[in-house]
Amino acid sequence: MMASTSSGRPIKCKALFFEDKLKIISEIEANPKVSRVAMAKKLGIPSSTLNGIVANQGKPLASSGNISSKCKRIKIGLYDEIENVLLKWFKEQRALEIPTDGPILNEKVSQIAHNLGIKFSPSNGWLNRFKNQVGIVYRTVSGESESVYDKCVENWKKNMVARNDEKP
Repeated sequence: MMASTSSGRPIKCKALFFEDKLKIISEIEANPKVSRVAMAKKLGIPSSTLNGIVANQGKPLASSGNISSKCKRIKIGLYDEIENVLLKWFKEQRALEIPTDGPILNEKVSQIAHNLGIKFSPSNGWLNRFKNQVGIVYRTVSGESESVYDKCVENWKKNMVARNDEKP
């Protein structure tokens, strides 16, 4: 069953990505005198969706450091403290160009849980959900980042974004 407007036109329901919600919040903050109804029309979303985003704007902003921009919903896990410590450790390892993989992360999670006094045994499913949530991808870490021209990197990024936008 599809929702419809007062004029009978069907409304296509879609979930907004986290980055889209952040853009909407910044648009609202940049135009405080514009009514929510007018802002919703400008953004092409229902006013109820806009009101929901405004009402919950503290939630995504507070946790924006741990969430991938491609997430549609923000869920805080039961072991949020463990996840925050693990993500901080992972970022430190990447900054030091130390390669990490699944077994290493599982071992580190167990160690963090033990140090925090939390009874937790990480499963492969938990690890996969955590990696998807924070956007961890296993890639080869090399020390040649300084030998690449910034202009070439920017051109490559633009080409990759254009390719991703073309895919259905």
